[in-house]
Amino acid sequence: MKKLISLMISMIMIFGSVSFASNYNNQLNNVNKNIKNVKDEIKNKQNVVKDINKIILELDAKIDESEQKISVIQNDIAKTQAEIDVTQKEITKLEDNIDTNTDLLGSRLRVMYRTSDIDYFQILLNSSDMEELLSNMTMIKKIVKNDKEILADLKEQKDSVETKKISLQKEEKRMSTFKASLESEQKVLEKNMQEQNSNKQMVVKDIEKLKQMEDALIKEANDLQSKIRELQKTKGIGGNYKGGVMAWPVSGGGRVTSSFGYRIHPILKEKKLHTGMDIAAPSGTGIFAANDGRVIFAGTKGSYGKAVIVDHGGGIVTLYAHCSSILVSDGQDVKKGETIAKVGSTGYSTGPHLHFEVRVNGDYVNPASYIGG
Repeated sequence: MKKLISLMISMIMIFGSVSFASNYNNQLNNVNKNIKNVKDEIKNKQNVVKDINKIILELDAKIDESEQKISVIQNDIAKTQAEIDVTQKEITKLEDNIDTNTDLLGSRLRVMYRTSDIDYFQILLNSSDMEELLSNMTMIKKIVKNDKEILADLKEQKDSVETKKISLQKEEKRMSTFKASLESEQKVLEKNMQEQNSNKQMVVKDIEKLKQMEDALIKEANDLQSKIRELQKTKGIGGNYKGGVMAWPVSGGGRVTSSFGYRIHPILKEKKLHTGMDIAAPSGTGIFAANDGRVIFAGTKGSYGKAVIVDHGGGIVTLYAHCSSILVSDGQDVKKGETIAKVGSTGYSTGPHLHFEVRVNGDYVNPASYIGG
């Protein structure tokens, strides 16, 4: 009996252990499954972040392309309008000449009508001598020749007017085509800009996206060190620094929203390096060259968006980023205070501002050490 009870207790313990192990394994599997789901979710979110930041740069390129197309179309419109104005003036002038010659010919015909009882033959017969006869013949030839010239001029001028009117119609048709293209391109631009603003607002609201954007900006800043040294060697002005305190780079002053150096990011609440000075100002505000120098880069630079880099000699350059438009070209010499670009929000920027950097041999330094008020 005791043996039977012992056997039963042993069996209960064994089955209990198996059941406990089974429950434990199920819980462990559930935990592992949850961990995998979390990892998948993190991976998916990171991919979304990468996709949005990639889209921001791609949209920058599309917006830039649309703006360039619009600029070309606007130039074509201005040129065509100038041609239309010239053609219209030429038509007006020709029509005035036609009116003048018509009046002149009309006067001649009225005189001839009033003196219709005396024809050219009678004038010749009534000549008193050979000298008068020859004189009258010369006069008559001149009158006839003059009338023929007036008629020929009238025909030529009328033909010219018709030709110019046909040309004018073609120019006006071409103008209509340009205006339709402009309207279409402006709609594309507006759509892309709205999408861009939406993406950037999404970044502001998502810590992960904003963090990656900030990290990308710092990486771009570091990558620029060697690139700037290379540009200084190949395109810079060399020599010593032009000297003097640098001018404030934003028209109307603007407002400094972020200074140089390590600081606690206002949204991320993390210690982050800021490689320059951010000056907030309305989009389209003028950006000034901080000192005399030469443009060694003018174009799109990844997360910096549209940017200008100016070499001032002595290894010192200034960088102007996130511009809406650039007004200078590569290799151009600029003067202190000259407008070189416009404030914008291109690249990894969530609002219109100028990101201003001072670099010494490619290394970023505090702009406050160089810049004046």
